[in-house]
Amino acid sequence: MSMIEFLQQFDFDWLILSMKAITILGNEEFYLLVLPVLIWCWRKTSVLPLVILLLLNFWINYEFKEFFHLARPEGVNLISAEHYGFPSGHAQGAMVLWGYLAWLLNRVNGKQVYGWFGLIIVFIGLSRIYLGVHFPSDVIGGWSIGFVILFIGIRVVKIVEARKLKFPTIPTVVLVGFVGLMLALLRPSDISVRAGGMLAGLVGGMLVELEYLKSSLAARWWQNALKIIIGVAGILILKIGIKMILPELLWADWLRYGIIGLWMGFGAPLVFAGLRLRKN
Repeated sequence: MSMIEFLQQFDFDWLILSMKAITILGNEEFYLLVLPVLIWCWRKTSVLPLVILLLLNFWINYEFKEFFHLARPEGVNLISAEHYGFPSGHAQGAMVLWGYLAWLLNRVNGKQVYGWFGLIIVFIGLSRIYLGVHFPSDVIGGWSIGFVILFIGIRVVKIVEARKLKFPTIPTVVLVGFVGLMLALLRPSDISVRAGGMLAGLVGGMLVELEYLKSSLAARWWQNALKIIIGVAGILILKIGIKMILPELLWADWLRYGIIGLWMGFGAPLVFAGLRLRKN
């Protein structure tokens, strides 16, 4: 507990607010915002492996938590947090997301952003310790597991590209849906069900969009802004609306996140194409 207590000695209001803001970068809501923006406005083919990595990462993190059953710190938390503490999901997710984006930016545009994105990873982990919801070992464990997932993911991407492997769309979509279902059924929980549903809907939708719709991402700034507004509004409507209609059951949650993922991967791009939100 000494590390947490040491950091919390610096209890300035601005620092507490800053740490609370930084830790949001590891929340579910942040991923539901940043992933669609990357898919709709940047490089969807390059982002697809990241989507798969992140969703599998969330499931792996949950399985590790269930395996170790290590409690969170008590009596020092400045925010609420649920489930077990080891490994830190925020630290693990940050390593995968920002590590992959740093590698991708360097590969695509030659931009060296490892240092800046590394600081984001460090500060997200540090915020979890400062806010008293993780021990330092939880965060270090999250970083370590996230790095292994990131390393394996990048290696797989390189192998697929080097060998120019092609997978038939429809069988792959069916396989992705099956895997998403299995993630939910193997150990049903809020996290595994949501990750499984999102994997089936989002990845399946992206594969269909890339094969059949092939919408252009080239757009002016105001068109991208409009994409984000329309797309995020759709996510919120589906997230809230479906929850009001369906019962509070895990299968309903799987379906809800599957539909949200399908909107992100296929529905929204279809609407954007219909509205001609692209450069002529």
